[in-house]
Amino acid sequence: MRGLTKEELEPLKNLLEELSVFVKELHIEEIPYFSRFIENMKNNLEICRLVHYEDWEQMNHLLKRDWSAANQTLIGIPDFDICVENPVEKEELNCRFLELVSGIESYLWKLKE
Repeated sequence: MRGLTKEELEPLKNLLEELSVFVKELHIEEIPYFSRFIENMKNNLEICRLVHYEDWEQMNHLLKRDWSAANQTLIGIPDFDICVENPVEKEELNCRFLELVSGIESYLWKLKE
């Protein structure tokens, strides 16, 4: 299994931040359950950067754990529905959401190899 390199962590953190901001900007009543795991991932990466953390194997494990939790059936990313009445706007928002999730997933697939 190959882990992420230090250089790959910053773009991943940026994608996680973009996803967090995207969900917050939807102005939904209740923050989705999966958001807490996205925040955990982002915060762990930021802490890593600030303290010059070197245990990448442990960090890779934490990232996999939190991503798996964010993708739980019924309460996670796969079940998230953007509620917008305008079908064109809904399609655009769904596309952006899937683009962000796919970007994160592309980094995390490297952890599964």
